Amino acid sequence: MSSEKKGMIAASLAYVIFGLSYLFSKVALEIVDPILLLSIRFTVTFLILNLLVATRLLKLNLKGKKLGGPILLGILQPVLYFTLENYGLKYTTTSLTGMLSALAPIFTTMVGALILKEMPNRKQWAYICVSIVGVLMVSLKPGSGENTLLGCAILTAAYFAGAFFSILSRTLSKEFSPFELTYIM
Repeated sequence: MSSEKKGMIAASLAYVIFGLSYLFSKVALEIVDPILLLSIRFTVTFLILNLLVATRLLKLNLKGKKLGGPILLGILQPVLYFTLENYGLKYTTTSLTGMLSALAPIFTTMVGALILKEMPNRKQWAYICVSIVGVLMVSLKPGSGENTLLGCAILTAAYFAGAFFSILSRTLSKEFSPFELTYIM
């Protein structure tokens, strides 16, 4: 099997898992509080990462590195993004949450333009507009479940936190490995 085909299979599997995570989170939020759900999720992750370091399957070398950026990254992603997303998911339907998540790349483009001065070209602006119109058309259609304005606002804040995370992680990836950033977060 070619490496390109393996990559496509891995990407497809990742997107299936990502998509199902909204459904699993919605079900879990019917049983536990959003903060408890995040506590369980990140405690298990932290234990697994420490096991990988202790067994030397993955190496961690933070000597001499400034940790302020990665700590801010950890505040943006696990703390702000996931907390806001869980509360937003609590006040909206899974389908609306999935549709609003389609706007996340648009938020990242906007934040990149503001912070990194990376301005989208006309073609990119056209695709951004098409994405926004598509999400609006699908999400304004009446469906099952209850959506609240509060839930939509919280999700929007989550996706902006995710956009800042994307921009900062791209900058920090020049100094830190992906595992080091993940471990610190």
